[in-house]
Amino acid sequence: MEYCARISYGGEFLHAAPWNGSLGRANLSHGCINLSTADAKWVYENFMLGDIVDVKNSPRDLEVWNGIGDWTIPFDRYGD
Repeated sequence: MEYCARISYGGEFLHAAPWNGSLGRANLSHGCINLSTADAKWVYENFMLGDIVDVKNSPRDLEVWNGIGDWTIPFDRYGD
């Protein structure tokens, strides 16, 4: 895969998916976030450790233990 950025310990990534002709219209992934090659290249070159990836409308939440850093914990629950 080209231009991969890890967002979990369990193997979720942001990455280029040039084979996915349904970007933004259908979920054809097994957990990763598929991007166009140009968008994945931009993420790879510009994101820094700690930048937030806010995934909307996913059928499941990322487990607290599976996230990289504390960003998987909602602010109102942080420190509980």
